[in-house]
Amino acid sequence: MALFNTNSKFGLLVMLYMVSVSSCDQLCSDEVIRELSNRLDSQQQQIDSQRTEIKMLKDKLAEKEANEELELSLDNQPSKSLHVRQLPTLPSEGTIAFTAVLNHEVTNMGVDQNIVFDLVHTNIGNAYNPHHGTFVAPVTGVYVIHTTIFTRYNNIAWCEIVVNGASKAGVFVKAASGQHNSGSQMLVLRLSQGDDVAVQNIQKTDYIFSDHYVYPTFSGFLLKDLSDIDNTNVIG
Repeated sequence: MALFNTNSKFGLLVMLYMVSVSSCDQLCSDEVIRELSNRLDSQQQQIDSQRTEIKMLKDKLAEKEANEELELSLDNQPSKSLHVRQLPTLPSEGTIAFTAVLNHEVTNMGVDQNIVFDLVHTNIGNAYNPHHGTFVAPVTGVYVIHTTIFTRYNNIAWCEIVVNGASKAGVFVKAASGQHNSGSQMLVLRLSQGDDVAVQNIQKTDYIFSDHYVYPTFSGFLLKDLSDIDNTNVIG
């Protein structure tokens, strides 16, 4: 009986020890799991934050590329679509006059593309834009507009004077083989304030010749200021 009691007590102690060890292992395991879970949550938050920053960077990059593409597209468009509506400052004496010339040959132009007479001799009132080839009327009035087109060696040059993109008169020049030829056109127009005038090419096979003698020209001047009168009619 004494032996049985002793064995029973030993066995009970062993069972208590095992339960204690098991409880400790379980407790330690729960703490490790909670720690790992906390770390995973923290890492997930960092990943989510990084994803948000990456998305913002991608959006900014896409916006920048879209703006650059738009600017490039505008730069490559024909001058016809780039009407300059900002009105120049009218000189105190009321004089408006310009003369611009083309000092180089021009080939393979687009249909209805402005001919940019880029060398400016006179620009009183700053109403002529040498970058787009357009004259913008600073005031409503009667204007005289003139152009001369030149070609050579069995080529054709076919152009027109346009107001706000609408044709007002044409200039057709054809040079025989081994020869030069030129054509001119002069108009008297009643322009409204902000109307733009340009000389445009009609067909892409046209050839306009110039050199240091400077044959092609584009000129105009204000003949009469009609700012106080209705400005919807065309005189000539």
